[in-house]
Amino acid sequence: MHIHLNEHKFQPDGIAIGNLTIGHGELWGTAARIALVESRIAAGSLGVAECDALARVFTDVAGSGEQLILFLDCAGARVSEGLPALAAFRRMFAAALSLECARVVAYCGTNCFGGGSMLASLARVRVFAADTRFAMSGPAVIAGMIEPDLREVNLAISTAARLNGALGNVSALTQQLAQTPRHIRLSTFFSAPEIAAARLRIPPTHDLHLDDAAPMGALRAWVLADEIWALCAAPPARLRLFVDSPSHAASLADERQFLSAQIVNLAEAMHALRLAGTLIETIVTGTLGGGVYVALAAASTKVLLGYGAEIRLLPGKAIESILGENRETKNSLAAYLAAGVADQKWESTS
Repeated sequence: MHIHLNEHKFQPDGIAIGNLTIGHGELWGTAARIALVESRIAAGSLGVAECDALARVFTDVAGSGEQLILFLDCAGARVSEGLPALAAFRRMFAAALSLECARVVAYCGTNCFGGGSMLASLARVRVFAADTRFAMSGPAVIAGMIEPDLREVNLAISTAARLNGALGNVSALTQQLAQTPRHIRLSTFFSAPEIAAARLRIPPTHDLHLDDAAPMGALRAWVLADEIWALCAAPPARLRLFVDSPSHAASLADERQFLSAQIVNLAEAMHALRLAGTLIETIVTGTLGGGVYVALAAASTKVLLGYGAEIRLLPGKAIESILGENRETKNSLAAYLAAGVADQKWESTS
């Protein structure tokens, strides 16, 4: 990544904040803001301090129309910081969704996992290094929870596999978005019968139940996004999503369908609908966590928590694979509200 930093004439604006250094440089001959995330602490993860600083940069860039370059050697939210890190990541990703009209380039380093891959998926141009591994879940998480062969996992999420994917607009190590809308292009990962079988219909009440305790996979993310994009033509006053989904899916099948981009597409659809005037409420009826929490919470007007419901960074096994131990604890409603991962208690009469 440092070769590309020199190409873009990177100059830091101050001292590093954990894994993050903010600066300025050039993109396509014009001035640009630059955010560099390096793997110095906890595999390049983003804690509260880094997320809050990134949120300020994203807000500034969205307001000014500047160009933005992201350098990401990043494993996502810092699990060891618990709920505060998850809440900070929610705030930061909400600010990132406002970058939709900006010109954003993301350079992906060796590891681009979880929230790091979600940030990269927002970019209009992504550049992969020769050794980049790009996935919603890290390879140890996928291998430990679902798949038996770590070598197969690493190959499936490698630069070579990503650049040979169905997006079909690759030049060298650069993957650029074509003129076709991203949502339509992402549908090419699925067959028509698969889409038909998984089709979700938002009822006239605009209350959609996704409370079957299933992880959010690539296909479900796409069909839900498809329904929400369609709503943008005639935005309802309110959309309520009743959700019980412990995390994003941790499987090679979903990673091969570009799970990170599918989940980000869902967040972008919700963000567009919210900008069109719809009040969007995500109501957690069971468990919500991982990248699916970030996408839904960042794009929602508010997150409500039902009786006994939980919000987690990741499932316990995933946390154990990252930290070497399972620190998963049951939090109180007050703790969720204080941290900012939820906004209020859900009452069935609401």
